[in-house]
Amino acid sequence: MENVQYFEFKNQERMTLLPLLLVGDEDKEKVMGYLNLGKIFVAKIQSKIVAALLMIFDDKGNAEIKNISVLPKYQGNGIGTQLISFVVSKSPKSLEQLIVGTGDADIQNIYFYLKNGFRFYGIRKNFSKNTRVQ
Repeated sequence: MENVQYFEFKNQERMTLLPLLLVGDEDKEKVMGYLNLGKIFVAKIQSKIVAALLMIFDDKGNAEIKNISVLPKYQGNGIGTQLISFVVSKSPKSLEQLIVGTGDADIQNIYFYLKNGFRFYGIRKNFSKNTRVQ
């Protein structure tokens, strides 16, 4: 894979990342609900952002990955895995737990998260239907 740079996206124009974030979560209304929350980290090849990860922190020392997206052309090359590793390395030492939610029928995503060190914690019925970002 070409030279990939990983960094925190500090640009205030988060809307520019919307098409990319919709790769990871097709529900535009839901993405708009969390777009301006938390921190966004990106992977860039040359001048093109090819992956993004949006993470929200709570007041208990936990963080949740709300969205991780890699452009289809770049999937399967380790960029998502490296982005998670980068985010973990940049997370506060006080971080207790990093969680992620995904659909139980999406075997490819479940495999990706398991491969990256995540473990099953629980299953919430109708999770995506009942989730409201505040």
